[in-house]
Amino acid sequence: MKIITIPAALQGVSNPVPRVQHPDWLYKMVAEKNDVFQQKKITDMFGKAVKKPLGTNTKSNIPDIETVGTVPVTGAASKPVTVSVSKQTKRQRPEERIPNHWKDEMGEAPIFKEGLSQFKSWLSFHKEKWKLQKKIRQNKASNKVSAGE
Repeated sequence: MKIITIPAALQGVSNPVPRVQHPDWLYKMVAEKNDVFQQKKITDMFGKAVKKPLGTNTKSNIPDIETVGTVPVTGAASKPVTVSVSKQTKRQRPEERIPNHWKDEMGEAPIFKEGLSQFKSWLSFHKEKWKLQKKIRQNKASNKVSAGE
């Protein structure tokens, strides 16, 4: 009787012989077959395209190849597309004197030994130094670009 029940279960038909139970592995196989989260085959995603017979072009706006240069084309395709591009310029900043090295502007760095007050003064000095170093790097980079290197 399993010859009848197993193919029926695989085809999605309820058990035709209720006194013969389906085996346990068959429930798992049917569940895998009907799983909604199963990955689809790539061949199922594509179908066969319908071929149109040659010479049955329904678009009337395509000009004949023999009259392309002689008959003026009307519509959106006849107008040339123009785009105006403006050159961006950098904003001119007022000239400020930027030294070549941070020591020229700020002098020697304070020595940090111990204590919270010394640490705060040491840290504030270095924060200002780092800002100045950033300006110096940016100035050098902009000079290289303007010089054309």
